[in-house]
Amino acid sequence: MNSCEWLDRIKEEFQLVSDYQLSKKLGIRTQRISNYRNNVSHIDDELAIKIENLLELPAGTVLLDMHAARSKCSQAAKILAKISKEIGAAAAAILLAVSTMYATVAPAPAQAEISDDSPIIYIMLNMVFVPKTMEYIKVS
Repeated sequence: MNSCEWLDRIKEEFQLVSDYQLSKKLGIRTQRISNYRNNVSHIDDELAIKIENLLELPAGTVLLDMHAARSKCSQAAKILAKISKEIGAAAAAILLAVSTMYATVAPAPAQAEISDDSPIIYIMLNMVFVPKTMEYIKVS
């Protein structure tokens, strides 16, 4: 993605309606936004990292895109852009796998008869709930 696309993504994510609001969100002057939009300059490394953090992207995603945009060598630019896309795709796959894993994990209902004297515990991911004492215990 180029500078304009990253700026538009921030605007969309945070529902900003103007480049002025965008400049305040990023902590930069509106003139810099204008320079990026008119292809006078490209997002620098510091701002690329800030955008990655705001969008909660894997480190290097925006940074590699901007290095590709600044590159004088077209082959290097293509390689950097490809790496950036692969990072994004890998992050999306990991997020999907993790969210699917947690969405399908649930405690099974108790199968045995329960009496007041039963020492029952329920294990849920990294917490254990002990009904008799009404306590949650964190497990590593």
